[in-house]
Amino acid sequence: MNSLKAYQKNAKPFNKNSEDSLWKAYANSKSHELHEQLVEMYLPFVYKEVTRLSIRVRQKIEKDELVSAGVIGLHNAVSKFQPEKGNKFSTFAVIRIKGALVDELRKQDHLTRNQRKHYRTICEVIKNLTNKHGHIPEMHEIAQVAGLSEGEVREYIGMASNSLSIDGKNSQGLSYSEVIIDEKSESPWENVDKTLSIESMRDAFKLLPKRDQQLIYLRHYKDLRVKEIALAMEISEGRVSQMYKEIIVKLRAIMNVSN
Repeated sequence: MNSLKAYQKNAKPFNKNSEDSLWKAYANSKSHELHEQLVEMYLPFVYKEVTRLSIRVRQKIEKDELVSAGVIGLHNAVSKFQPEKGNKFSTFAVIRIKGALVDELRKQDHLTRNQRKHYRTICEVIKNLTNKHGHIPEMHEIAQVAGLSEGEVREYIGMASNSLSIDGKNSQGLSYSEVIIDEKSESPWENVDKTLSIESMRDAFKLLPKRDQQLIYLRHYKDLRVKEIALAMEISEGRVSQMYKEIIVKLRAIMNVSN
């Protein structure tokens, strides 16, 4: 499969007359050559949907893999589209492309149903305890209410952090499979999650324990590497990574954005 740059290079500008003519010719012949020409014409649709994916998704999967999946959806759209019904191909194609992207993302989600259930329980506990006490709970508090050991809580958080899910809900109650967009807000928080608003993040940040605030400050404001943070906080590099994952899960939980 060609690279993303190749797809962009091959994408041809739209011309309404040539578009209509091409569809008429394809409807009559269903030739492979005309099919490929239509796919090339609509490649910008694929690129647009891939670039709209959340930054979290694109950090987990190569763009070329996503483009390849989107192109499969586009091929399917060209094959199944019926111009005589009066529908717009753009609407029809985007639905098929998104569907192909969602299928590809689901393939990348390796958590079992039981593991994801525990993870969601942990997120719910974090949110409820935060609302009740006015501060983000410590790991032992989360474990006690969730009916798990601290080790299990950390294990599920770690697994979820390394997995992908587009079925979780955002603060508007929509799943990532429905909105999968990148708001492109520039801030020191952009590596955490660009789908989260800066104001909400700042409010949530204030609820973190001082030590967690320190880690986030060193990483995102001072732009220190893990090794440097470990030295500054006098902990191991592994512990820095573990703490960071736990902090992000806590922030996402109280901001009502689950994995």
